[in-house]
Amino acid sequence: TKTGLRHLNGTLSLGRFAPGTATHNFFICVGDQPYLDAHPEEKGDNLGYAAFGRVVSGMSVAEKILSLPTNGATKFKDQRGQWLKPPVTIVSMRRVT
Repeated sequence: TKTGLRHLNGTLSLGRFAPGTATHNFFICVGDQPYLDAHPEEKGDNLGYAAFGRVVSGMSVAEKILSLPTNGATKFKDQRGQWLKPPVTIVSMRRVT
């Protein structure tokens, strides 16, 4: 609700459980995902996820990562089958103004 960013193709956003719990796990949207946007007018936890940036170059790399094998270890039941195995190391990321 603060950045005005929507969860469109290439958006960077923070994962969370309850509101206020986002820390360091981020994801890149591959395809539009409007259900992740805030909808504070609706009942329940509809605050959305914290969209904080977008991919400006190299989206094809994110698409290749999406096709990698999953089933990496996680302690969260609802995320089983979603973690990459082996994990992908991000070598470079920069802020563009």
